[in-house]
Amino acid sequence: MELFVKTEVRHLKSDKTIVRLKANTTWRCGKLQRDIITFVKKHCMFHDVTVDEINKEFQKSDEVKDALKRLQKRNIIVFIK
Repeated sequence: MELFVKTEVRHLKSDKTIVRLKANTTWRCGKLQRDIITFVKKHCMFHDVTVDEINKEFQKSDEVKDALKRLQKRNIIVFIK
C-alpha cells in the first residue's frame, strides 16, 4: 500500500494541492527546480506546502507549474489532493 496518493498533472489547477518531497536530489535540475526543492524541503518540516504557496513565493505561475510537472515526472515530488 502506498503512503501517498498520486494525483495526475490535471489536479495542478487546484491551488490547494499539497506538494511532498519524495526524493531529495537536485541532479540535472534547473535553477527554478532547485529553488522549488529547497523551498519544499525547508517548509515541509513545519506544515504542508501547497501549490499556491509555491506560486506566491516565486511569482512565475506558468514556469512554476511547468517545473512542478517535470519534477513529478522525474519522481522527485508527489502531489496529494
